This record gives sequence, C-alpha cells and structure tokens, in this order.
Amino acid sequence: MNRPLLTTIVWATDGSATAGRCRRELAELCRHDGASLRIVHVASQRPGETVVAELKAQTRMLRDGGINASLHVIRGAVGPPGPHIVDVARAVGAGLLVVSGADDMVQPLLAAGVCPVLVWVDPERSDVGRSAGPESLAAAA
Repeated sequence: MNRPLLTTIVWATDGSATAGRCRRELAELCRHDGASLRIVHVASQRPGETVVAELKAQTRMLRDGGINASLHVIRGAVGPPGPHIVDVARAVGAGLLVVSGADDMVQPLLAAGVCPVLVWVDPERSDVGRSAGPESLAAAA
C-alpha cells in the first residue's frame, strides 16, 4: 500500500509578499500530494488585523481550491517564534515544515528535529543565492 510521504505541511509565514509567492508553490505541492496545509503566524505583539485578515482570506482561497488548510495565529508569543512553530508542527504531526528564509528562525527549527525543514527562497528576489553562483566562484578564482 503506497501512502503519500507528505500528509501535513506546516508553513510558518509573516504574511509578506514573499510569503504569498511561497503560498502559491505550497498550494501546488498540497494538490499534488493531497497534503493538508497548516498555516502558522507567530506575533510577539498583537498582529495587525490587516495581516490576520489577509491570512484568513488566503486560507479561504486555499480551501476553495480544494486544499485542506487551516490558520493558526499565535498572539502574544514570548521569545523567538521557532519554539511556537515547532509546537504546532509536533501537535499536527507535520511531515514537512516550510519557512521562507528568515535565517534567525531556521536554525532552531532544524535543531528541533521534528520533521524535515524546507527553506523557500523567493526566485523573484535578485539578491538571494547570487553570491555563491558559478559566476561569482569563477570570478573569485
């Protein structure tokens, strides 16, 4: 019996435009694998209602597109967001944890070892991943 590798994906988002592009890619992955998507937004202070409203709208869009999606907004979080995200990943039995490139958040998620962590790099950002490309390596030689 073949069962999908990914049944639940946890996506930690700040609600930015970069995160929105990541959401589109995750929607395709969820459709392909039949995975559910748990969207997590952690705020140490009360998150702006605009951010929460946008995340709710995105969650509805995903559901309307046939994806089992839910939003977890953690308000008043104490300390860095990593442990809160890990708690959600553990609680839902995540098979994959996705973040969109916040370096200070990635290490704690990797160290927790709950599940594989995918760091999504926005292909529309021109400054990401360019310094270690073949051209720069050749120029350094």
